[in-house]
Formats: sequence, C-alpha cells, structure tokens
Amino acid sequence: MLKYDRRSERDRVWDWMQHQTGRYREFETFFQASGEDALKKLIYRGMLETERAVKKAGLGSGGVRPLRFWPGPEASDA
Repeated sequence: MLKYDRRSERDRVWDWMQHQTGRYREFETFFQASGEDALKKLIYRGMLETERAVKKAGLGSGGVRPLRFWPGPEASDA
C-alpha cells in the first residue's frame, strides 16, 4: 500500500496513475508475483521516467506536481 505524509506526494503519484488505467491488471499481476516493494519501485520508476519526458517536451506544469496538467500519454506520446 502506498502511504504518504503529505497530500502533494499522494497527488503527484495520482497524476501519473490516473493515466495508467489500462495497466491496472498488469500492476496486479506484478504485485502478486513480485510483492509490494517491487510494485512501488515499478510505479515510481514509470512516474519519474514520464515526468522527465514531459518536462523535456515542455508539457508539464513544473513544481512538486509536474504531471498535474499533463493530458496523458495518448496526447503527448511521453
């Protein structure tokens, strides 16, 4: 389970996760096979890679939530 002390941390992950609905089954299967810590690493790695690509493309909002206004992978190919 992902737990956060600050709302901005939670919201930052959600900014990415909301665009991953097609991967939720993949995440569940990965969780069952590899466990919670491995799933967290997978999510964070994907999120950070996307944040970097979005920032490089100039499509992010910056600050603590760079994907806040990102329209998703279909719109930006990030």
